[in-house]
Amino acid sequence: MADAAIGRPVAALGGYLHSLAAAQRWLPLPPDACFQLALPAVLIDLSTQALRTPARGPLAVPGGPKGRATLLARDLVAEGPTRLCLSAEAGAGKSVLLRSLAYACAAAALGEPAELLPLPESWRARPPLPILLPAPSPAEPWKAWLQRALPSIHSEAQAQPIFEALAEGGCLVLVDCADVPVAACVPALAELVAAYGRNCFVVVGREPLPESAGEALGFAPYRLCKLDLAQIDSCIGRWTEELSRSEGSALEEARKARAICLQAAIRASDELRDLASLPATLVELLLAHERGLELPRQRHKLYARLAGRSHSQPDRPLLAERAPDEASATQLGLSRYAAAQALIARANLAEQVLGRAAQPAWHGALRLAATLLADSGRLDELQGLLHALLEPPPQPAYTLLAAGMLVELHDGQPFPALLPSLRQQLVELLHLSVPRAERITAGLLLGLLGDPRCMALLPDTVEIAAGPFLLGDDHPAYEDEGPASFQELPAYRIGRHPVTNAEYGRFLAANPAYPRPYYWLDPAHNNPSQPVVGVTWHDACAYCAWLSQQLAALGELPTQTIVRLPHEFEWEKAASWDPERWEKRRFPWGQTWDSSRANTADERGNWTTAPIGCYPNGLSFYGPHDMIGNVWEWTASEYGSYPGARKRFYEPNTYVLRGSSYQSLASNARCTYRSRLPADYWRHHLSFRIVIAQPR
Repeated sequence: MADAAIGRPVAALGGYLHSLAAAQRWLPLPPDACFQLALPAVLIDLSTQALRTPARGPLAVPGGPKGRATLLARDLVAEGPTRLCLSAEAGAGKSVLLRSLAYACAAAALGEPAELLPLPESWRARPPLPILLPAPSPAEPWKAWLQRALPSIHSEAQAQPIFEALAEGGCLVLVDCADVPVAACVPALAELVAAYGRNCFVVVGREPLPESAGEALGFAPYRLCKLDLAQIDSCIGRWTEELSRSEGSALEEARKARAICLQAAIRASDELRDLASLPATLVELLLAHERGLELPRQRHKLYARLAGRSHSQPDRPLLAERAPDEASATQLGLSRYAAAQALIARANLAEQVLGRAAQPAWHGALRLAATLLADSGRLDELQGLLHALLEPPPQPAYTLLAAGMLVELHDGQPFPALLPSLRQQLVELLHLSVPRAERITAGLLLGLLGDPRCMALLPDTVEIAAGPFLLGDDHPAYEDEGPASFQELPAYRIGRHPVTNAEYGRFLAANPAYPRPYYWLDPAHNNPSQPVVGVTWHDACAYCAWLSQQLAALGELPTQTIVRLPHEFEWEKAASWDPERWEKRRFPWGQTWDSSRANTADERGNWTTAPIGCYPNGLSFYGPHDMIGNVWEWTASEYGSYPGARKRFYEPNTYVLRGSSYQSLASNARCTYRSRLPADYWRHHLSFRIVIAQPR
């Protein structure tokens, strides 16, 4: 961009600049919003990608004319071509970008500190004069267009300083064609560029300028990108900080905690993530959250609000043959909502639902349909649908759909009689030869509906008989995994699974002052049937001590035993030893790696920690699950060398971790692999399991 700056005294333009800054200072919010937010405080910069760029020069994009390199929008406007056309779908932030640029330039010229404004660094000393224009009316002369558009300009005399500035060059002309076809603006735009071509121009619209017109007028076409998760998090953080300024510390902390929950919910929900990727619908999502809407559970109320907005309507028939998830809708959740509305309006509702129930791509819309039925009081119809889905023999897709519907309905509260049989079907599904993703989904739904495997005070355990086993490896991948030696252990019991959030939650409920794990509020990790993560070694020991006390008081703890963390020798025996073959297994199931038997980075889907029991073909000889993959597990053992090691070492207060995690590579997912951390560390993939054994 050429050197563009306000070169005339501010006094000559003061009225115009004040009026422009006042008009553009606030973030546009719906009329029912009960607060205002200053645009500079909450604005995040948008990313852009070139549609056609020069092959050489500073704006050349690697990878050809549609390369993947991105530039921040404000930097592109300041440093890029002097004529830009930025296109994006409705709601992508085009108009707000122009408003923010106009406000920042006007406010800086009026003396506001440039570092507090959304202003490119190269403009901070001498900002350009901003000219913010709506789209021209058909056949409107360009002078009339300018005079109509400029605030506080009511006469030719008042307009004169602005026209003089345009004639000299050094203005930033911002043309907002977001609500009209850009092609219709070409004649007036061409006249304006011909008259004042020495200025910088930025045009925004839903589509780029026609290629021939864009090239003839010298406009470089770029598109605005959707928000990524980092930008979404930044926007939520700025929004929260701005709203917290006038609140007391207690309310401020509560608001920040709710913001963290929203950020996590967006990460965990494909529908919310899709909504949040556009600035306009992210604002609506934030407003819904501010009004107390529980997301994602009550997202249908947000969709109802958005459905009448033109930028939110799915560009497709309400009930097409293709599933909403397969259609090229602007918004995934809104597409599902539109299909759900159309479904519940059909006279043959049960036939429509059952005809689609076997197609997972329809499940999102069908779950929303169940919510809409419940909200409209049609519980008898909904109950009939659920009974039809659960009729024997169970079908995995039907079971998952019915469970998903009940989760949408406040964890099945309207139909408690259906829950026992549905829970049992979900438990049985975990042992079927179905795709891993379906088992993960079943486990998550089971956790939300009340997992019977996690309801007892004592987590399920398996017996490890007394006797020797082979520790370590004589040909270790890492020196600390050897040498191999036989070790004698007394009998003990070890957790069939790592301790779950549901089980750890009972400890927290009994000790309300005890700190919650770091990821306790994160929907990606806090399903009741997922292993608890974010716990330190001290947290794990505190849980074990509490559970020992509870079981002893109930008379359910065998004499001379306690609940504690496993010694790493106990852990390795349970994971790797086959006493029938007198053989040590490299992996819990055998000697050959198989990615389908463990939740690791090798061929993992889009989940993080898996609910317990989702890899039933990955058991060791003794029967515990997830001894490899899913979560690292604390042990009671400080990190040190094995008996007989050539090189002796010992790290006090650093405890051994075993098992690897969902992020581990297959090369490190084996029964002998050792890691370690100091006792006060926590991680998003770090958990523990218990043993019932003699004190050590």
